[in-house]
Amino acid sequence: MKQLWQDTRFQDISGHALRPGGLALTEYALRYCQKANLLPKQGYAADMGTGQGVSLALIHTIGLTAIGLDLSRTFAHQSRSLPSQGLRLIADVCKPPLAQGRFCLILFECVLSLLEDPGQALFWAHELLTPQGICVISDLVGSPQAHASCLGGARKRCDWQDLFQSHKLCVLHYEDRSKAVRELAAKLCWYGADLAQGACLPAVGYGLWICGRNNQLQTQGSA
Repeated sequence: MKQLWQDTRFQDISGHALRPGGLALTEYALRYCQKANLLPKQGYAADMGTGQGVSLALIHTIGLTAIGLDLSRTFAHQSRSLPSQGLRLIADVCKPPLAQGRFCLILFECVLSLLEDPGQALFWAHELLTPQGICVISDLVGSPQAHASCLGGARKRCDWQDLFQSHKLCVLHYEDRSKAVRELAAKLCWYGADLAQGACLPAVGYGLWICGRNNQLQTQGSA
């Protein structure tokens, strides 16, 4: 069965961001991190599961060098017609061909729920981050739905956070962004996209996490 993000109608309706909240949520998260002094003015960022690469241009606007990883060769081809600034690699986010300890920012935007082993991706995220680096994670919150897609990989908020913690990533900030799921589902209905998986979107919520390495929590606590 075709997954939701593979449907061209869903790609168009989501603004090619392929997730609830779209680029507006990405921009919000990046600006939040800047205001909280969690990001340097220069450095490297990795967009894990970059899809069609639309987040790379946003990363560029805050002064970071962006690298996007995705296994899909189709997305790599489609990205040529979309605004993007950064390097795209056809690579597995669970086996990233990147230098360890070099990245000040890693994005997982509705990607972990798609992975068979999200813990492996989080393990490598921790290894890739600089000591003060951060992960911006957004994903589906709730009980898994009976679908072979990101809906099947949804988790309760506490389960996500336990998974982060077990891979040495501490939650610095969390926001409930479930409204973004309802808005995306409404768009799918409004534009007549009879996508069965899309109809199940309101059954789950959506969360935004800003996570750092565990040493950051210790640093903040002693400040």
